[in-house]
Amino acid sequence: VDRTIKHDDGPFHWYCFAGNCNNHNYFWYEEPKAEKLHLIPWDLDHAFENISGSNSVTAIKDDWGETQNNCEPYNSGFLGIKQWSAACDKLTKVWSTYDNEYDQAKQDLINGPMSADNVNQLLEFWQNQIRESTLEAHKQHGDAVSETEWEAAVNELQSQVDYARNN
Repeated sequence: VDRTIKHDDGPFHWYCFAGNCNNHNYFWYEEPKAEKLHLIPWDLDHAFENISGSNSVTAIKDDWGETQNNCEPYNSGFLGIKQWSAACDKLTKVWSTYDNEYDQAKQDLINGPMSADNVNQLLEFWQNQIRESTLEAHKQHGDAVSETEWEAAVNELQSQVDYARNN
C-alpha cells in the first residue's frame, strides 16, 4: 500500500544523520496467537502527493530495483538532509525481490479497497460526514480552508487515487 499510494514519509523513507540511516513513522504490532507481525504506518499526511508529481519534502528518489547496489546516502534537497534508498535496508531489499507477490497484492488492493466503486463511496461518505464542520470552521476562523479549497483538495485526492489505480 505504501508504494502504491506513493507515501514516502514512513517505513520506507530513510533519513541519514551522522552516518546513521533510520526509517520512521510506523509501529510493529505482534499478533501472538496468529504468529503474525503487522507493520502499522502513521503520519500519512504526505500520502498520494508523489503519485503524479513530487512533494518537495518526501520526493521518492528511486525505483528499488535500480538502487539495491548503490547504498550511499544522497542529498534529498530538503534542508540538506541526506536520505537512503529503502532498497538498501536488508529486510526491504529482500521484500523488493518478491515481484510476483507484490504484483498480486497490488492487484488485490486495486480490485478491492482501491476499486473505483469503493473509493468513490468512501469519499462521498467522508465528505458528507465533515462538510458542515469544514464550512463552519471557515466561517469562524480566517485561516481555515474555504469550501472551494476543500472541494478542490477532495477532487485532487480523487484524481490521484484514479491515477494510482490505473498506472
